[in-house]
Amino acid sequence: MNRLKPSKNHKRISVLATFLHLDQQGNDIMKGIRTWCTHYGYVFHTVPTRQLTFQGAAQQSLAIAIGGDGTFLRTSHFLDESTPLLGVNMDPPKKYGFYTRASLHDLHKKLELISNGKANIRQMTRLQARINGKSVPEPILNEVFIGSVKPHRSLRLQLSVKGKTEFQCNSGVLVGTATGSYGWMHSAGILSLPLFSKRFAFVVREPIASRLFQATLRKGILRQDEQLNIKMLSSDAYLVVDGVGKEYLLPPASRITVDAHGQPLRFVDFGDT
Repeated sequence: MNRLKPSKNHKRISVLATFLHLDQQGNDIMKGIRTWCTHYGYVFHTVPTRQLTFQGAAQQSLAIAIGGDGTFLRTSHFLDESTPLLGVNMDPPKKYGFYTRASLHDLHKKLELISNGKANIRQMTRLQARINGKSVPEPILNEVFIGSVKPHRSLRLQLSVKGKTEFQCNSGVLVGTATGSYGWMHSAGILSLPLFSKRFAFVVREPIASRLFQATLRKGILRQDEQLNIKMLSSDAYLVVDGVGKEYLLPPASRITVDAHGQPLRFVDFGDT
């Protein structure tokens, strides 16, 4: 990683810290980041994730998400490929922290590595979803889920992928990235992909095979240049990104396309892999 540089919107290096809520450890982490920024003369901003905007998060030299994976995912939705993102686990005994690479006990060491240009920046593939040709604003870091508003109801749709099309009745469709293949996608039956792979995957939940519906397109791995298409045949369906984004209602006959996003996430890491 090169040393931090001023962004296009700031004359000095600008650091943005985000959080959902802060406990005592969270406040201590925030204090540590503030002290680090003051020492190096960085501009420092703090914004609760619920108040984040694309404009406010744009063109930062570094973003730091304090909390767990939910805070990291929410923050990632507002960042383009110009801003690296570091996750800091506010409570390691209680928060899994798949995306976090620092905590209170090693925060100073990790921040100094960043200042000295000794952290690694890894490119995490993201996906984009479009509803009737209009892009969903949030880039997909884990997965996008298309399902019924009422989970006990089945979903009817036309699924097209890899040159095949089926009319299906199921409990929803998940489309996810390599990083997403370690979470919900994995629990649904997808084998985990290499963490920084550019490929992505899909899995159909509980497909019904009958004389009216097919169920051979159950799951698969797609290349970066491929896409998955869905035409909704049911009403009262919705789409949600990463389990933490806005829920988008899908009118009947809506068409959803999922493929690779043009801007990966710049992920701050400290290991060799």
